[in-house]
Amino acid sequence: MSSTGDTAPAAAETKTCNKVKTIVDVVVECTPPSYLTNYIRAHYGTPEYWERVMKAYEGWVQDFERFMRDHRSRDSIRLTPEYVKKDVCSCCGCDWEIYIDDDTKQTTCAGCGAVVSSESGPK
Repeated sequence: MSSTGDTAPAAAETKTCNKVKTIVDVVVECTPPSYLTNYIRAHYGTPEYWERVMKAYEGWVQDFERFMRDHRSRDSIRLTPEYVKKDVCSCCGCDWEIYIDDDTKQTTCAGCGAVVSSESGPK
């Protein structure tokens, strides 16, 4: 076999990867009406203020739960989906972590060992 034939299968087996940002979770954030903290008669940032804010929000959450059961509230409530994203390997889906071989200086995915393509390597 020629030397070209010996290296062709090895080149075909080498897989490459890059860093991709993907959604890993979705959280729905609910923003209550702004009037909840408008009339708290304490200095902003003090422990007393935050205690009153906490109690106001706990009361509102209970009201909101009742609202969800009876659908009669007219308060303006915004529900916003928040997408939790992180960087992962395009080949294996593991958290993006690279490994640099000290001898060959080749950068690979720490999860699957795929060679990191040049456009996504360390800078």
